[in-house]
Amino acid sequence: MKEAAATELSKKIGDDGIVKIILCKLSCGEKVFLTVTGNSMLPFLADGRDRVVLQRIEKRPKKGDIIFYRRKNGAYVLHRVVGRKGEGFFFSGDAQTYVEGPVERGQLLACCVAAERYGKLIKKNSALWTLYKLRFFKTKRKIPAAHR
Repeated sequence: MKEAAATELSKKIGDDGIVKIILCKLSCGEKVFLTVTGNSMLPFLADGRDRVVLQRIEKRPKKGDIIFYRRKNGAYVLHRVVGRKGEGFFFSGDAQTYVEGPVERGQLLACCVAAERYGKLIKKNSALWTLYKLRFFKTKRKIPAAHR
């Protein structure tokens, strides 16, 4: 019932409306749960199975951090930081090898500090989180040559 109500609310106010609510809560210092949609972060995060805990970005994101951001085309994305060049950030999903960017600081909306799977919280610095992060960096992902 809760999921159906959330889906109905999503249809009524749209993604931008939901993100405005999320950003308002984050600006008040609250953490926000967001259900994962899409499979670009597999195997760590799966569509509909997992939720992430987002909080306001308080310091410059580092390589390996999972960031919620908005692409220039308006799409909202949750991917890992691959690297940074100047003020631009580069991202990729765990299930991808393609690196996108540069993404400007103003496009970054929140950072992921935990994930919830089957009701259990996986914190950012836990062993399981670190294992997935290390697995991510085993696959060679490089900032495109035009931006190096």
